Amino acid sequence: MTAPGPLSTLRVLDFTSGPAALVGRLLADLGAEVLKVEPPPGGPERHTPPLGPDGESLVSWHHNLGKHLLLLAPDDPRLPVLVASADVVLEGGPAHPFDLAPLIAHHPHLVHAVLSGFGEGPRSHWTTTELIAQAAGGMLVLNGEPGREPLRVPGEPATALAAQYLAAGILLALRVRRARGRGQRVEVSLQEAVASATEPLLFRYCFEGQETSRPGDLHWVKGYAIVPCADGWVTVSWNRNFEHLVALLASDGQAGDLVEERYQDPEVVAAARDHVRATIAAWAASRSRAEIFARAQELRLPWAPVNTPAEVLRDPQLAARGFFVPLPGPGGLLPASSAPGHLSRTSWRPRQPLIPWNGPLERPCPPPQPAAEHRGAGALAGIRVLDFSWVLAGPYATRILADHGADVIKVQTAGKLVGYVSDGYFATWNRNKRSITLNLSHHAARTLVYDLVKLADVVVENFSARVLHQWGLDDEVLFALKPDLIVAHLTGMGRSGPYAQYVSYGPTAQALAGMSAFTAYPGERPLGLGFSLADHLAGLSLALGVLAALEHRDRTGEGQVVDVSQLEATAWAMGTTFLEAALGQPQVPRRLARAAEASGPAGVFRAAGEDRWLAVEVTSAAQQAALAAFLDCASSEQATLTAALAAWAARQEPIAAACQLQARGIAASVVATAQDLLERDEGLRARGFFWETDHPTLGRYRSDGTPIRLAATPASAPRPSPLLGQHNDEVFGELLGLTRADIARLEQAGILS
Repeated sequence: MTAPGPLSTLRVLDFTSGPAALVGRLLADLGAEVLKVEPPPGGPERHTPPLGPDGESLVSWHHNLGKHLLLLAPDDPRLPVLVASADVVLEGGPAHPFDLAPLIAHHPHLVHAVLSGFGEGPRSHWTTTELIAQAAGGMLVLNGEPGREPLRVPGEPATALAAQYLAAGILLALRVRRARGRGQRVEVSLQEAVASATEPLLFRYCFEGQETSRPGDLHWVKGYAIVPCADGWVTVSWNRNFEHLVALLASDGQAGDLVEERYQDPEVVAAARDHVRATIAAWAASRSRAEIFARAQELRLPWAPVNTPAEVLRDPQLAARGFFVPLPGPGGLLPASSAPGHLSRTSWRPRQPLIPWNGPLERPCPPPQPAAEHRGAGALAGIRVLDFSWVLAGPYATRILADHGADVIKVQTAGKLVGYVSDGYFATWNRNKRSITLNLSHHAARTLVYDLVKLADVVVENFSARVLHQWGLDDEVLFALKPDLIVAHLTGMGRSGPYAQYVSYGPTAQALAGMSAFTAYPGERPLGLGFSLADHLAGLSLALGVLAALEHRDRTGEGQVVDVSQLEATAWAMGTTFLEAALGQPQVPRRLARAAEASGPAGVFRAAGEDRWLAVEVTSAAQQAALAAFLDCASSEQATLTAALAAWAARQEPIAAACQLQARGIAASVVATAQDLLERDEGLRARGFFWETDHPTLGRYRSDGTPIRLAATPASAPRPSPLLGQHNDEVFGELLGLTRADIARLEQAGILS
């Protein structure tokens, strides 16, 4: 039995609407008392499509789980009392009628959190939607086939990213408040949240000078594909464990020439990818998804069925881990998507639908007193993290912690990592960290790790489930060394359930979670995403889980396990998709060209220039009338207006076109490329979103900054990613008291490798 959520002592006032409402849902899932404050008779979003059978908005139901509704007139004399009682005030979405600024200024203990489309700056007045956020942040341009329109990612991944970033920012601000006695303003924009989570887009432009073209179904590394099988589609790959792939096909006599010795060279495999893909497809054609999934995973191949949302609802792994929680909703019990992670001691899940508040408005909330001196400028100054993670998902999580002041020590091994740590990919995800090298197959190296664990607050890893056990670093061992430790695991499927031992990469999780099935052109085969969004979603979920666990530890002294899976973090970002499936609503890739909430033209339109596109989404009758007037269109009927918009967009430079439409209150954006974001976006430039760093081998380079804007304790100035073992002397000397001679002997013995 787990304790109440780690935020159970907090009161949050939620004045949000639209995407920002998901922030309060996250805090409520973590146990906070969240009061959603609206003027009578309640917000209009209750009737925003898609709708349940009784006309209630599924989006509103999903975003407001766990909250309490409080109807309050803007001039109600109880409003100051209510604000004084809170710890956090949330704002975001269309303007509300409450005058909060003087009240917030009067109560410096408050954390004031704001989610917007484009943040404060020259584009603060711009309006946004999920589609526009995906376009403006660079997500959209990565999906689809070359020459064809970019594809929207299904669900609400932009909203999920921004909401988790702001929730994490709130926890950072609360940590600083506990140390300094004062709150602060926290701000996140959807555009910047998306821009930070577009795996290849920015690093390839910054380090290689090239844009990432849409790869069809191959993923940007050109090592994955979606192929048909006897009863649907499966995601397959050939860029890892190729010898296991050959063994699988050969066991049925269908490996062909892939058994030849030349295919042991990865470059030969890469050059022959069309042939390799065709060989796999021929084998898969007569086999079911279930057979392919089971047999591939037995050989450690990260293959998976491409599930539809209806199939995700029946997934045995999600069922075993309790991901879907039955709660009363429009039309009866509905499967509410649970949280993107699990905590071993405290609850992290939705509790009930939005219900009226019948408790007191007044609440004892004495001004917080500083608990101790806050060392350093970052919100996480004084927190030490041992980071065993690699590639993307884990390093993305620890980059967030490092950016905000944590001492993140990467524990690495030489060998195959040498080339990896010297490239732009590693540099992008591992700034602000220190590196030590240990050969963990050696007993003496484990002893050194045990000594470091005793000095750590958090241990993070993202290997498959068996690796830490092989190194003698099971949870029981770690907690015996440091009882109040936070142990954070990020795996493909989660650490329990029938898939716990399965291997997974981003495309695997995206296929299983229903995201790949609807990343398709209407009426055509699934393509899946062109990048590993699942890694970003899972990494961010892990960072949020660690911060929540630290909140619980600071209050109780207890450590605990954070368990995040790519599968659940990806499924959580699918928004209302599973609710619609449960209600039997149409399940087709309609969201790609048109969002369900739109009331007028919505989609991606070809603009002037090579591979240039404009995203537009009209969400109200007033916007539809404004668009008709702007285009001088005689009819505001949707089909006529869409055709007129397409004809106009084809003659326009897309950035200028978006500015013209936004000036009229219509949500629009260029489908941003890397060059658009880094060179042409005046909003990002004015906000200083991109950081410049000098690296000892890579030279000076730019990278995306943190989306979390803390007014009083901003993120650390970027330090370059470490060289392999760069900080051996520093870490082992300062923390463990080893001399240079001691370290030299360990190096000679192969213990520090």
